[in-house]
Amino acid sequence: MASIRASVAAIRDKAPGQRLSAFAIFTDDGLVSLGWAANVSGYPEGDANNPIDAVDYPFGGYKEFSAPQAQLNASYNESAARGTFEEHVLGSFECIVEALASARSLGVIENDVLVFPCSTDPSELLESLERAAVERLNDSERVKQWNLAHE
Repeated sequence: MASIRASVAAIRDKAPGQRLSAFAIFTDDGLVSLGWAANVSGYPEGDANNPIDAVDYPFGGYKEFSAPQAQLNASYNESAARGTFEEHVLGSFECIVEALASARSLGVIENDVLVFPCSTDPSELLESLERAAVERLNDSERVKQWNLAHE
């Protein structure tokens, strides 16, 4: 949660007066790396109705997620040693979704902001988890925006 707070604060520092319209936590197919990407109302060209125009996010970073990334690395290494990789993926992905849900419920991210986890190397499993998370984390208008961008 601290990582999301720091990310949102960085966005607000870089884009004062603009409304956050989309926020994503990115990871890889092994759920080892973490980073974020975001869009604000003034980008691109002031189009607040399209917060996920392709993958063109003006803001993003990794440094805010160094602590949770260390936890993911430890979980990944442990799952590799035990042969429980899918358990690691499912548990880690759920932690990301729960963090986004907490950020929303605590008001760190407003209700009209599209939030979602996203894999940079999606497998069928991760794609299905992403779709379910988008529906769980967002209202119907935001789900519609996400669906349009993923057609």
